[in-house]
Amino acid sequence: MYPETDMPSLLKRRWLGLLGFVWHAPLSMGGAIFYAGQGKA
Repeated sequence: MYPETDMPSLLKRRWLGLLGFVWHAPLSMGGAIFYAGQGKA
């Protein structure tokens, strides 16, 4: 993690939130589709 002095806290939270959304949204949708496919198979 970055030290607080390297980046404003607000900007850090914004980037972490954006990265978290971009990272988890496709995984969640992909996981749901994968598990649905496994359940039907």
